[in-house]
Amino acid sequence: MADDHPFTNASDPPGDEAGLHLHLEWARRILGLGTTVTQAEFKERVHELLQTWHPDHALEQKGHHGELTQHILKARDIINQYIEHYHISFTNEEIDKYLPPREWFKKRFGDHS
Repeated sequence: MADDHPFTNASDPPGDEAGLHLHLEWARRILGLGTTVTQAEFKERVHELLQTWHPDHALEQKGHHGELTQHILKARDIINQYIEHYHISFTNEEIDKYLPPREWFKKRFGDHS
């Protein structure tokens, strides 16, 4: 049943006085995200939740769905703001963390073709 989603009983978003950590933790919990996620996974998750919880898709409890949709949108905005201000690293060490498997193997063990 859709109402069994963990965030259906979620608290309201933290107030403005709460720090970034609390805001991001709340947003991550609302969206059901792990501690690491790609931007594509984040966008897909928001889309999935909005498809499920938007009041236009509710047969009943439109008010409840509207409240949940507002939580989803607030969580999306918190994470989007974080992403916009996040410094992307182009250091070799950081790039190496995300090499495709074939490239990682070649870098680690050399080209043996």
